[in-house]
Amino acid sequence: MVNKMDKISVDVVIPCYNEEETLHTLFYKLEKVEDIIEQDQKYIINFIFINDGSTDKTLEILEDKFKAKDNVKILVHERNSGFGVALKTGLLATESDLVVTIDADTNYDQLEIPKILDYMTDDFDLVTASPFHPEGQWNFPVHRFITSRTVARMYKMALGKRYGSHLSTFTSGFRVYRRKIFDDIMPTANDFLATAQLLLNACLKEYRVCEYPTVVYERKFGKSKLKTVQTIISHLKFLFRVFSTR
Repeated sequence: MVNKMDKISVDVVIPCYNEEETLHTLFYKLEKVEDIIEQDQKYIINFIFINDGSTDKTLEILEDKFKAKDNVKILVHERNSGFGVALKTGLLATESDLVVTIDADTNYDQLEIPKILDYMTDDFDLVTASPFHPEGQWNFPVHRFITSRTVARMYKMALGKRYGSHLSTFTSGFRVYRRKIFDDIMPTANDFLATAQLLLNACLKEYRVCEYPTVVYERKFGKSKLKTVQTIISHLKFLFRVFSTR
């Protein structure tokens, strides 16, 4: 029998904004993840939900579902502050050695959490999921594919061969981090740019990064919160700062 002290503690950070339609699927998958983790006996898993000023029943459903769960925290923003702010709130609330971030929607499969955790060997400080990995796959609109690939190429140019040659995507929200690196890589962006900032900061600080091949799906429930044009502008401004300081 595995001693509890021998297990690795993991916090899973999940920002939520108006996810009422998605939560039933999310809950089902997280329950399956807990079952897998319990059988595997490698990890102790905790969940941190950030309700970022939802105007639907997201908070009510979360509180009703997890009121009796000791391994769940629900953090609340009274007003919608943006994905980056919600993500930082969650990251700063973590206490475990390893931290998983993943969206509440159906773009990434939460059932892959145990698999991406197994990619976090002693050789790495950050594992980022990538649909553009040679073994990955994407299933979302063509305009998003073109945008993601273009942004990735620009970030690779900004980082240069030394830091970014092995990476194929920079905007994935599905990752595993060693919590000890947060002081060096915490983003400043309040929007979806925050995920790219986290990864670039990690690369520039020479933390060890690898990619986990995954499949990205088109959202099945609710509406995407990503504002494409605004997000592209944020990336371009950040890229300009990166280029100008190197």
